[in-house]
Amino acid sequence: MLAIAESDAYAKWSAWLLERAPASWSCEFCLVHSVISPSDRQLATAVAGTRFTGAEVSRHGIVGLRRRIVRDRPDAVVLAATGPTVAAVTASLPRNRPVTVAALPGVALPVAERALRARRHVDVFVTHSRREHQLYRQGFLGIGADTEVALATLPFLGHHNASASRAASTRPVFAAQPSVPTSRAERLQALQLLAALGPPAPLVKLRGEPGERLTHREAHPYPELWQELVDRGVVDPWAIEFGGGPLTDALSEASCLITVSSTAALEAIDQHRPVVIADDFGVGERLLNEVFVGSGLICPISQQSVTTAGTPLPAWLHENYFHQPSDDDWIEVVQSRLAQQRRRKRRSLDIGHLRAVRRGAVRVGVGQLRHRSRR
Repeated sequence: MLAIAESDAYAKWSAWLLERAPASWSCEFCLVHSVISPSDRQLATAVAGTRFTGAEVSRHGIVGLRRRIVRDRPDAVVLAATGPTVAAVTASLPRNRPVTVAALPGVALPVAERALRARRHVDVFVTHSRREHQLYRQGFLGIGADTEVALATLPFLGHHNASASRAASTRPVFAAQPSVPTSRAERLQALQLLAALGPPAPLVKLRGEPGERLTHREAHPYPELWQELVDRGVVDPWAIEFGGGPLTDALSEASCLITVSSTAALEAIDQHRPVVIADDFGVGERLLNEVFVGSGLICPISQQSVTTAGTPLPAWLHENYFHQPSDDDWIEVVQSRLAQQRRRKRRSLDIGHLRAVRRGAVRVGVGQLRHRSRR
């Protein structure tokens, strides 16, 4: 199995997915050149803790990927990329193509039709909750796609010992998102709400450093907005701290995790950290936080909510990302598709062989007739 990743988020997801693959599978990992390709630092952070930590990772263009696939002939290819790139790579694959697998690298609701259409030629689409599985299955059927929808626990969950670092919990951590909330005014408001929580100063966990690209474009970076607030005298410069690195490191010192809708909330839940899903900017499709309705986590950013933040309701957990591992079927679905593909190839070879035999028989027959006519 070959995983092809486009951005830092997709690199993290696909590297961890390969960690979940059966030991008998030979797994490789590479990047596709893109405007959102991760820097070396982002890549190291994304794959930290996987078999690819410290490994040399090759980068290819679309043509280079096709050449590699033709040369290496992997049984399956994981297209860990945005919709346009998935569509481009799928279209470039050779006729006898491998089984193709795709997914979105975290919370994938609401379902967007453009995401479905970009992946409609993929063999297997992996979802990460029972609710996602149902909605994406309906979505692919609705556009007439032959894509089979599978279920897998988010691959980077379940690898951490939360109790080991519990004593170090000291301050709130805000998981910043590049595009949620979107407006400059809302992002300024978020910073002021966070500044009011200290002391101790909350940590704003950033996805990237200046100049680094993310899966989603960030029009108003938090550090720039914070400097503006400091220059205007609205906030004390030490009221917030900014940091990067792996999310697991930030969670090790988190008294709670605050976010609008980041997948970081799921990692915090996995590590038994209290979570606040901020509703200061609303709840809805624009903010990508409707999936948390019914979780018991939605509340405003305040000292009271941080102090009383808890864990999700059991019914919500079961339907959303924390189902039983025995419900996962992505490995079986991929194996089933591989078996189907091998049967089709055998039938194609059998038909090709039969046609060759018939052509040979015709040639022999014509040759015999010509020989007799000369006699």
